[in-house]
Amino acid sequence: MKTEIIKEFDIDKIKEEKDATLVLGLFDGIHKGHQFLIKEALKNNDNVIILSLLKSFKNNEDVLLSLEDKEEILSSFNIKKLILLDNSLYFKNMTYLDFILKILKIINPKNIYVGNDYTFGKNGLGNVSILKKYFKVFTPNFYLVNNEKVSSTKIKEYIRNGEVEKANYMLNRHYFYKGTVIKGLQNGSKFLFPTINLSLLTNYVLLKNGVYQTQITIDGVIYNSITNIGVHPTIDKLSSPSIETFVLNFNKVVYEKNIKLELPDVPEISDININRLSKKRDEKILEKIIKPKDNVIQNLFIDYRYNLGLDKSLTFGVEIEYEGFYYGKTEKFLNQNLNNWKSKVDNSLFFGGEVTSPIMNDDKKFWLELKTICEYLKKHYVRVHYNASSHVHIGANLLNNDPNLWIMFLQLYTCYEHILYRFGYGECINERKLLITYSKFIGKELCNSINILQNAKKMKDFQQILDKEQSKYVGINFKNVAFDERICNKFNTIEFRFPNGTKNEVIWQNNINVFAKMVLAIAENKINPEFLDYKFKQYQERKTSSESLSHLICIEDALEFADLIFDNNLNLLLIFLNL
Repeated sequence: MKTEIIKEFDIDKIKEEKDATLVLGLFDGIHKGHQFLIKEALKNNDNVIILSLLKSFKNNEDVLLSLEDKEEILSSFNIKKLILLDNSLYFKNMTYLDFILKILKIINPKNIYVGNDYTFGKNGLGNVSILKKYFKVFTPNFYLVNNEKVSSTKIKEYIRNGEVEKANYMLNRHYFYKGTVIKGLQNGSKFLFPTINLSLLTNYVLLKNGVYQTQITIDGVIYNSITNIGVHPTIDKLSSPSIETFVLNFNKVVYEKNIKLELPDVPEISDININRLSKKRDEKILEKIIKPKDNVIQNLFIDYRYNLGLDKSLTFGVEIEYEGFYYGKTEKFLNQNLNNWKSKVDNSLFFGGEVTSPIMNDDKKFWLELKTICEYLKKHYVRVHYNASSHVHIGANLLNNDPNLWIMFLQLYTCYEHILYRFGYGECINERKLLITYSKFIGKELCNSINILQNAKKMKDFQQILDKEQSKYVGINFKNVAFDERICNKFNTIEFRFPNGTKNEVIWQNNINVFAKMVLAIAENKINPEFLDYKFKQYQERKTSSESLSHLICIEDALEFADLIFDNNLNLLLIFLNL
């Protein structure tokens, strides 16, 4: 649905929208509270209209979004119409009763969604109680984060204090600036590291003075960068703060270009200042400044490939979760470009969706399609690192309903569950916030099942026993496996649910490759059963849980696991590690 945007509002042209749901608010930050309000309205009606002021009547107020930002983000929510009232004296002096009679009554919506603290009319004398006298009004509860109400005021406070991660979490996106590149004091050029100076498009709320890790978008390409916000007390004293950015691996002239500067979820780089930054002669040193501070590892040194050399009879598929972007937009993109991929809403995520692939195999066509999806998600700045996960389905057909192969696979997963979860962090340093809620560790439960299954003679026993341990919210799921040949199951896949969300196609390929190699290593008898029995016995005697170990870097276990599923040179590895 393409959103109709009305900015030059003419009261004489107002028309009745009696089947519409009207959402009212200033939407000055379009934060989680605002998104929740819109989401609740869309749950009950596809015909949603948002009515908002272009900006607050407060003069010279610092803002979280420019007018263009506000228009772009609000229109992305798949609403029918966006009406933006101007800030003329006419609307500023309109009484609350005139607002009701001359605007709301003429629109005559089916119902209205509004925040509990919404006010309107001259001096804000109109409120929700008055609205309820004239319309059917819904007021969803305030959206809370850690028992704290999400508000633009609080977000601005976080930004001014340099608490970027807290601000981003309430916004459900990276805080950003947009502006035009201008000439600065040329200090960067003097020190061999030219920087980009930014003239902001509006009076955005500024971070406190300091140096921050950033991501800058120039001509549609995202680059790692380091940004100084401040007055340069050690170089040239300025009367007001400037925004100056050094871009890694970039040396083009971009004066007068429009750019976007994003603040990822990382703290201020407190141990350097602009003087030290500018005088660095080695770009590799600057890269080292970024990487230890980064919550997300950029510049992965692995090439994306269009063939992994997997057995062509092995099938797989993916489910890509994301937040902060209306799934209907993705659905439209897929229908026009990749109609074998599907999009749907995901109510476990905050204003998010899920992209599901068809069942595929190791083919260039699939890898090109996966890359296209990831590039689309990157382009629209969807969020994947808070709550979203990556689900990978690997075909179980190669295990051939063989009880011995299945026991070995279960042993392999159980013994190295801690390594797999750590691997599942992807480009992040830690697991997502909802990992244990939706992808629980299951090694201990599988351990008990394996001991029982070692005496099982029929595959239907596997179905019955594993079903007892299974729920929807575990790290590895066998619900789609056709253990019993008499049961028709069109998927017949093992679902790996624990990896963090990502929009990086290389991470997706790594996930698929590792999980596929696990199945292939067992199916092709590349792993010694006696060794797995030995490791399983060790696991049973271990007192430390997989969950605890997953937060550690268990390098020997990681090397051992990688060797088992890739090279099978275990003896050489053990000698190398002096084990």
